[in-house]
Amino acid sequence: MLPLDSHIHAFSGRQVSERVALAGRDQTFAEMYSDPTALMVTVDEVVSQLAAGGFGGGLVSGFAFEELSNCEQQNEDLQAHCMDKLEIGIMASVNPARGGWETVARRAIDRGAAGFGELRPGSQGWSPLGPAGHHLCELSRDAGVALQWHVSERFGHEYPGKAGGI
Repeated sequence: MLPLDSHIHAFSGRQVSERVALAGRDQTFAEMYSDPTALMVTVDEVVSQLAAGGFGGGLVSGFAFEELSNCEQQNEDLQAHCMDKLEIGIMASVNPARGGWETVARRAIDRGAAGFGELRPGSQGWSPLGPAGHHLCELSRDAGVALQWHVSERFGHEYPGKAGGI
């Protein structure tokens, strides 16, 4: 059995080319990726690196976009490009603070998502302990899929993207 990488962030080629526009619409994305030297890798690059490193696959996590349309676009792009590559699972993007999020979540599950993540309730405007968090947990439990949370330590140095998790 080959090892798996359980925490990969990848983007579609479209998202990489739309970096500036995405940064203009999402504060947390801008904090982490507005600098053109901030690394954004595509699914094809991930597959190449996993194979070169002797990995059998991995788990690609979506970015916790604020706007639901960006979450849905990322889910569609990643699911279209990942499902036939090695053993790559997808953690779909959702934002329970936005109306219609459950439809996006169910569509991702129907298309084979392994769960939802990386979840960043602080930067998306919802509480993991509030009604939206409870509803997401119930939906995930009922579907038998996982939740992947962004967790930040309260100590240590600051870095882009540290805030916004649990």
